[in-house]
Amino acid sequence: MPKKYSKELVGVPELQEGESPSSWLTRAALSQGVSIKELAEYFEIPLRGDCDLIFVGANVRRIAGLCGIPFDSFQLNRQMFGGVRKLDVTGKRYLLFHDALPRYRFCPSCIHLQRVKYFPIHWRFNAWRWCPQHDCMMEDACPHCSSVVVLPRNMLEAGIDRSGVGTLARCLNCGKALWTRHNDSRMTLDADLLTPWERVVMRNGRALLAALLTKRVIFGERTFTTAALRRIEKRGLLPHRHFHLDAAEIRRRSEVARSITGPTLPRGIFFGLGRF
Repeated sequence: MPKKYSKELVGVPELQEGESPSSWLTRAALSQGVSIKELAEYFEIPLRGDCDLIFVGANVRRIAGLCGIPFDSFQLNRQMFGGVRKLDVTGKRYLLFHDALPRYRFCPSCIHLQRVKYFPIHWRFNAWRWCPQHDCMMEDACPHCSSVVVLPRNMLEAGIDRSGVGTLARCLNCGKALWTRHNDSRMTLDADLLTPWERVVMRNGRALLAALLTKRVIFGERTFTTAALRRIEKRGLLPHRHFHLDAAEIRRRSEVARSITGPTLPRGIFFGLGRF
């Protein structure tokens, strides 16, 4: 029988649907008025490795018990990052990093509309380049100071003067809003701005997350195990190491297209791949 842990902390924020562990850990530390290091020591988890990848097994059971959070709340985390660990132990190929620390892209419109500001699991994946809800490329950095989003992070000492930042909707370096471009970025990924090859690779990026979730890969009428993802990756069919299309490039192409054809272009890319 797994060891049971009694609730010891109060006021810990609920894990939002699809929220990444490092996002939740950042918010949880703020709720307790402690540093990430102090909370990690209390939870008995190391900060040397990837915070998202260590939220598995006994670690999750202990953390959920101490916080009074249902163990099943972490199920999606365990499923997605557990799938990554089976294919790539360190996550270096599948996940985003900055100086060996977990990095995230973000959608300004999603952040603007969130009731509780947080970073979902899929924003951590290298293959997730496009927000299907708002039909735009994900942003790689703060629109004000060009800092990338690295989590977990001490919000108590965030901001330019280290006076603290109270929400993940703001850059933890400059303190300004990450959603600034939400009106300009929404519905901007026109099909004509992508090459046929880019469309395939972007679609495969979404399919990768669906495969990790369902533990199967579907090609036409055939179904394979997730081990097939290794072969797909070797063929360069996933938007990983050699795929550099980003929001800045789409903005550049859009400006060029408008200078040639005017403001109206054919719209829409829609990939129906279930939850992802």
